[in-house]
Amino acid sequence: MRVAFDPARDAFAFRNDFVNRVSIAGIPITETRGRCGGMAFAALDHWHHRIPLPDRDTLPPDGDPVADYIYARLHTSMIDNWTKFVLFMHTPDHPTPLGGIGVSRTVREKELPKLMTLLNQGAPQPLGLTQARDLRGLAQDHQVVAYGYEQDATRTRIFIWDNRFGRRADVLEFTTRYAQNDRMIEQSDGSRWRGFFAERYTPKLPSYALT
Repeated sequence: MRVAFDPARDAFAFRNDFVNRVSIAGIPITETRGRCGGMAFAALDHWHHRIPLPDRDTLPPDGDPVADYIYARLHTSMIDNWTKFVLFMHTPDHPTPLGGIGVSRTVREKELPKLMTLLNQGAPQPLGLTQARDLRGLAQDHQVVAYGYEQDATRTRIFIWDNRFGRRADVLEFTTRYAQNDRMIEQSDGSRWRGFFAERYTPKLPSYALT
């Protein structure tokens, strides 16, 4: 099944090539790259309010209303979901006596049914993709939009928009049931993920749509 979200129409055309410059008291401290959660949340905001996305295929600079709104939505996406990213980071891939059922079974037995239920209600969903096993690895985690799935007894595929690639459709594929020797989630671009979860998200009217 697929909901009425089409990356060719409902995704930003520019790629997620943002650079975030972090300063304290006006003094540059560090740089981070990407605003994946902000792009996912902002695209969903447009979808929920039936507002066409800005017609541009070049990355908006800081100070541009679109770039600043995406940055603000990035903050919201992390504030609302950071505990889940950290929980997955601390959880082993496989079941252990002290670590519970592990990330791989959690995805298949808890997160996937939750995502399918949400998608069956007709709306695309922000999805957290996890790789991290320590704090340094959190920067490699990612946020995308899921808009459909298909499943059989052997394999499950989730249709996603990944903001790293413009208006391209991508797919996550993995074993439908937990398999000790096949735990990873494969993305059509070659990326591999430990797990995923449906993120907390509340639609918001884009601020630049009010002017």
